[in-house]
Amino acid sequence: MIKLKADCIAGRSFDDNIDSMLRKNKAVLISAFIFIFIYIALALGNFPSIVYSRFWISFAGISCILLSFVAACGTTFYWDQKLTPLTTEVVPIILLAIGLDSLFIINNAERSVPAVLTKSEVRLAYALKEVGPAILTATMCESIAFFIGAITAVPVLQNFCVVAGLAFIFNFLLLMTVLVPLLNIDNNRI
Repeated sequence: MIKLKADCIAGRSFDDNIDSMLRKNKAVLISAFIFIFIYIALALGNFPSIVYSRFWISFAGISCILLSFVAACGTTFYWDQKLTPLTTEVVPIILLAIGLDSLFIINNAERSVPAVLTKSEVRLAYALKEVGPAILTATMCESIAFFIGAITAVPVLQNFCVVAGLAFIFNFLLLMTVLVPLLNIDNNRI
């Protein structure tokens, strides 16, 4: 009984400290997301050219990341778990890094497909054949690592690990079902 009370007190003070720290740094986090978005928009396409820019692909990539975070939070709400400030501020940043890495990997693999293949669907299929298994393996390993971390006795870390593990799975599903078709549409546009 004493251990349970200590965990609750430790969890609450941890939440309070994280919450006060994140309130102070909210502007920094928002500006970081804006700069990352601008960087992605510039890095995916040919910047000076409006036709070859991939602004909408970068917007869709960030949207998929945010939607996967919302889906993970919704799933944990369904399981009657509350969100903590640590979860709501740190998981999107980790997810942004991993999700954008996968987006860049697919984009670069599609660009390195031999020029003989001209049809967009075939190019994307060839690219996914090359990098898809690696992205799937990385996603599963990251999710399993976070789910193993959910075994801890600290409630804040349990919630963080469950949300992060689910978010990686949802991100992979959205990447393959939403972003890859949007890449195909964008390639056909160009």
